[in-house]
Amino acid sequence: MFAVRLKELRTGKKISQKALADMLGLAQSSVNQYEHKESEPDITTLKRMADIFDCSVDYIIGHTNCRSNIDKLLRYEITPAELELLDKYREASPHMQKILDQLLGFYLKDVGKEGG
Repeated sequence: MFAVRLKELRTGKKISQKALADMLGLAQSSVNQYEHKESEPDITTLKRMADIFDCSVDYIIGHTNCRSNIDKLLRYEITPAELELLDKYREASPHMQKILDQLLGFYLKDVGKEGG
């Protein structure tokens, strides 16, 4: 999974193997070997890749499908009630999500008017 993920991240940012290798302080052949499952990077290189692609090491190695860096996720302390609402929202049809988005948008405009 790592090889596929790395290539997907690299091409998604339109970075050549050579450019990525330069950013990592490696030879282009190293990146090529990673993408062809001929070798694997050390932890320091994985951390640098995570910084370059703004994702977690777990995402790069295929341990999770959550691309976000955990530090970004943790800045929001989600309560169990909020998590339940989020789960229900995600289970809703796209049409219902659009209605909920509009409703919340109207509500937030009204709250803003009350505060100002």
